[in-house]
Amino acid sequence: MKKLLLLLTLHCSLFTALQAQKSSFPVIGYYASWSGEPEDIQYDKLTQVNFSFAFPNSDGTVRLTDTDKLMSLVELAHEQHVKVYLAIGGWDLGEGGGNDAIFETMASKEASRKKFASSLLFLIKEYELDGIDIDWEYPDSKETFLLLMKEIYPALQAKNKKISVAVAGEGVHGDAISAESFPYFDYLNIMAYDGGTPHSPYSYAIKCLDYWSLKGCPKEKMVLGLPFYGKDPNTDYKVIIEGEPNAYNMDNIDNLHYNGIPTIKKKTLLAKERGAGVMIWELSQDTTNQYSLLKAIQDALK
Repeated sequence: MKKLLLLLTLHCSLFTALQAQKSSFPVIGYYASWSGEPEDIQYDKLTQVNFSFAFPNSDGTVRLTDTDKLMSLVELAHEQHVKVYLAIGGWDLGEGGGNDAIFETMASKEASRKKFASSLLFLIKEYELDGIDIDWEYPDSKETFLLLMKEIYPALQAKNKKISVAVAGEGVHGDAISAESFPYFDYLNIMAYDGGTPHSPYSYAIKCLDYWSLKGCPKEKMVLGLPFYGKDPNTDYKVIIEGEPNAYNMDNIDNLHYNGIPTIKKKTLLAKERGAGVMIWELSQDTTNQYSLLKAIQDALK
């Protein structure tokens, strides 16, 4: 009996330690509402899911689609003590793929900034959210971005809700995110995805962390982005490993470049050393078997 009690005590102590480690190191996954289902997410390997996307309107209101999926996601995530943020914006509103004029117009006027803040608070209450992710890709004006953050951060903070900002890995697209804005968000989600040669190597992760560190972003706010897809062409990781038995252990197959398990582990340890956590684009691109990249992150942290 004493031996059994000792084993149970050790098991509980290990579980408590792992839970404490999990909560102190954010593992944030973006869930793309057009790809995959909420019930397929490996919640036990995450601390937070960012539901993507809702879209800003120029008057400060917010357009939200796939509300059924959002409600299902919140219910399933909260059952496993995983937080849910609503991501606002996305690449299709940015200079990379679309037009971010809506963000620019909304943020440039005081009335629409205030309306935007109240819209976010309404959505948080309506869908029982834990926070908001501003995914503005990419602001042109330091002043406009700062004014928006100064409006929404105190509003969310007053309700004990968090805010993160998705930003470019490095370079000119990060210019408008100034050091003056750093106090007005909780996490900086660094999109260290498509840069570097070839696709998103370990060296590019270092370059991105260097870039934001030199800008003065505190270590405890920097979250390193990890790609769960390869290029070229754009291919989900789960598809890549279907065609090659040892693909999980490599970073390229011919001209298709990606991050396999060793690189994901190495980047996770880099983020643990130099940042606050990791985030993933995006969850449906992973496999759920022993070659899962989410599993690789957890294995690295252990």
